[in-house]
Amino acid sequence: TVYPVYDTSISVICCTNDLPYLYHGHSFTQNGTYEVHLSTVHGCDSVVHLTLTILESPYAIISGITDICPGSSTSLSANGNGTFRWSTGATRSPITVNTPGWYVLTVTATNGCKAYDSVEVAHLPLPNVTISGSNSVCRGSELLLMASGAYSYNWNTGVMGPVLSVTPTQTTSYVVTGTSDRGCTATATHIVSVKAVPVANI
Repeated sequence: TVYPVYDTSISVICCTNDLPYLYHGHSFTQNGTYEVHLSTVHGCDSVVHLTLTILESPYAIISGITDICPGSSTSLSANGNGTFRWSTGATRSPITVNTPGWYVLTVTATNGCKAYDSVEVAHLPLPNVTISGSNSVCRGSELLLMASGAYSYNWNTGVMGPVLSVTPTQTTSYVVTGTSDRGCTATATHIVSVKAVPVANI
């Protein structure tokens, strides 16, 4: 039995970010026409004339703050030499996002080659702000409230810092806003009731 010897020609277009181009165990990184010798299942040599055309790929870079406080948003900017498309469907730059997760940018050059970049937007933890102190005080007496769980504190009375001295004359709500070292805020509320001073009968 006489088996045929194949002599074929193929043309391949490849983008630079897909290099090296692999063909039956051979690796190519340059434009040109290559002669690839292969063996058939019957042991006969076959010749493939491979013409490789390499196109320049664009670049894609995402910039922006990726760690955000819950309830806030961030701006992601696209950089690249082509048209933009985000995984959100947007085709502009920048985009504003407020949901944690991965965001992918695709940049497409005029020659059809593509480049990709991705970033993960994550939520920073909120401070766990608490207030300690008595929930009641005698009229005219001083009470100290202590806030904890944050980096800095701002009371609704205007006082800055973790300690608040109060002398309420009626039931009062004290609110402190705590800020973490990354700038995220949370609040805590402490209600203080006022007890009447007993009158002594003589």
